[in-house]
Amino acid sequence: MVQGRWGRAVSLCYYLQVLKQIYLVEPGPGTPILQTPILSQIATVLLALAVVVLGCAPNLLLGPLVAAIQTARPYSKWLSI
Repeated sequence: MVQGRWGRAVSLCYYLQVLKQIYLVEPGPGTPILQTPILSQIATVLLALAVVVLGCAPNLLLGPLVAAIQTARPYSKWLSI
């Protein structure tokens, strides 16, 4: 129990250090500014949106999958799995 809490604390410190480097530390002189292609930005936003939507409403994906499995179940005797 105590090890789990220490592990979480260490993880939290690690991720806070990463966030600090991203948002609070100024880049050094001569650091190149990276430009991301617009198609990559759009793909990233769409994938992030899909993760949030399916995380909040998993039945959007699981409902049709369960229905398909229940429909295929009578035919499973012919499948060799």
